[in-house]
Amino acid sequence: MNGWLPAQWVQKLKDLRTGVEGALRRWFQRYVEHSTSPGPVQITRKDVWGWPTIDLEDYPDRLVVRADIPGLEPEDIRIELLGDTLVLRGEKRREQESRADGYFYSERWYGAFVRHLALPVPVRADEASARYRSGQLVIELPKQTPATRVPIRAV
Repeated sequence: MNGWLPAQWVQKLKDLRTGVEGALRRWFQRYVEHSTSPGPVQITRKDVWGWPTIDLEDYPDRLVVRADIPGLEPEDIRIELLGDTLVLRGEKRREQESRADGYFYSERWYGAFVRHLALPVPVRADEASARYRSGQLVIELPKQTPATRVPIRAV
């Protein structure tokens, strides 16, 4: 950075970085200290409730969508086909209570997601099917016109 920016800017950017890192370190330390989890707390991507991971498989006669959505019941998930877009919606609710001598602890947590997936080909919505097992949602979407191979003639 020394050759590109004036010296006073370099120092100000270093001070800003140090301040932001310190604030984040203090915030995460506070999170760890107030956590009810036994042992050290590690924040990983799995702990953050957000968009489910999705795989789209393209077969000659159908599309297969797989979404990892653990912790939900089938009635908590909604699947819609809007034109050439697949829409997945879900809501996760969790409540926790514990009572002991001298205290009562209660926590409620809600999280929702909406995921839009543009489909590469038109599908027959009336023949679509879905199943949910062990946290994985599998949606099968038959193509409107299955892929067919066109022979090429030499002339």
